[in-house]
Amino acid sequence: MKITLLSLLLVVTDAHLEPGNTYHYDYEAVTFTGFPHAGLARAGIKIKAKAVIEKISGNEAIINLRKAQVLQYLGEWPAGSFQPAPRVEEPLVRQLQNPVKFIYNEGDVGRIYASPEMSDTAVNIVRGVLNLFQVMPSKNKRSFDIQEAGIQGVCQTRYIRQESSSSDKIVIIKARNLNNCTKNATLTTGAAYTEACPECEKISKNVQSAATIRISLQKSRSLGEVIHRVKSTEVHAFSPFHNQEGAAMTETKQTLELEDVSRSSNQPIRSSSMQERGGIMYMLPQSAIRKLSPLILTKRGNLETEIEGRLKLLSENSRGVV
Repeated sequence: MKITLLSLLLVVTDAHLEPGNTYHYDYEAVTFTGFPHAGLARAGIKIKAKAVIEKISGNEAIINLRKAQVLQYLGEWPAGSFQPAPRVEEPLVRQLQNPVKFIYNEGDVGRIYASPEMSDTAVNIVRGVLNLFQVMPSKNKRSFDIQEAGIQGVCQTRYIRQESSSSDKIVIIKARNLNNCTKNATLTTGAAYTEACPECEKISKNVQSAATIRISLQKSRSLGEVIHRVKSTEVHAFSPFHNQEGAAMTETKQTLELEDVSRSSNQPIRSSSMQERGGIMYMLPQSAIRKLSPLILTKRGNLETEIEGRLKLLSENSRGVV
């Protein structure tokens, strides 16, 4: 009897996808890069889509991102606004229409399979959505710490579970320390003439990163525990020198909300042509950085004139300091 009760406790704490059902979610992600002060320039990207997930077998599921939109932000913050980005949007929307298969077992996202036609950038966008479904079983604990895999790597994660006996809702809060990872999804560029300084890192870190994810689950007799709403915030603060005006930041906010659950159409999914594309952690080849990054969406004039102007500005503003 004790063993049976323990098994039930473990089962009901899992985020659940029921075979034969299709889950329709509204998804939005916004990424900004710049200084956190009004009046300064920022670059950003917004992605909106309908995320449709279908469980096709015991631990296999399919995700589609439909009606995707890609917008860009270039200008003074917060006076600017998002504008269409057809150069980036058209190829991505076409690729994101392809189904992506993934392994989903007890709230854990495993291997990912996609068409070879999908770029690493498109698969990374899908990873960003699937990361919101990464919910480890709580094992009947209100809070616990683990090294958990995610899009950023295998990092220290604290789980806090909030549940009321009089409510059919469960809230799970995840706090990820992205400076404490056993494996990172990182790519360093433009650092050919820099040297690592271990002693400096002991005093202060140039990069401080963290992420928080709030997951709301809805309990149902017919569907189990279904992820109903997710809100995620991830911040990377970069300060190479002591800067009294603050650090440059990259901030990403994601929202996911369940719109509907319907019966699957039972149409066969062509997965034979899919190739394994790794796990939940981002894949960061050079091509992914060049094709989709807020840092490259800048209006460029004459390069030599811009360099000369920047050097002149630095010299004029540094005479009283140097």
